[in-house]
Amino acid sequence: MDELKPITAKVEEGNEVVLVLPKPVLEMLGLENGETIKVSIHKLPENYNIAEVANENFRQAMDNSLFKALIERIKKDYPTLKMKVTKSMVAFYDNKKGLLWVEYPRGRKIRVHLKKRDYSTVDYDKKVIPSGWGGYPEFIIEKEEDINYLMRLIKFAIS
Repeated sequence: MDELKPITAKVEEGNEVVLVLPKPVLEMLGLENGETIKVSIHKLPENYNIAEVANENFRQAMDNSLFKALIERIKKDYPTLKMKVTKSMVAFYDNKKGLLWVEYPRGRKIRVHLKKRDYSTVDYDKKVIPSGWGGYPEFIIEKEEDINYLMRLIKFAIS
């Protein structure tokens, strides 16, 4: 992918800003043309670059062997999924729709948020928390075997 140029805007505090984003950015966000998102504008340090923060957080997370194995397995088993790195997680999209969001590790656990769906028919060990962050089902990865379990959940989510 071509490198995207940063979008900059000078905004007076309290004023509303509307940005028309290029199609590649909309796709990275998993949005269709015409969809909107609201973002709070906070005062940021002068040389703040969200892409650098996201990439540094991702690099640090990849030092965790379980997280690295998970990301590599998802990319290997589902090469058509689009991956988006943010400052707090890695998101995977299937046909521009959010499929799963993998938080960076906290301690020995990795929290995965799944596409909204009823997983009870494939969640044999009852490991999926039906309604977590934002009402999205959650799955916690604590060991290598959990990755195999998650792959079955992803396969179901895509079907």
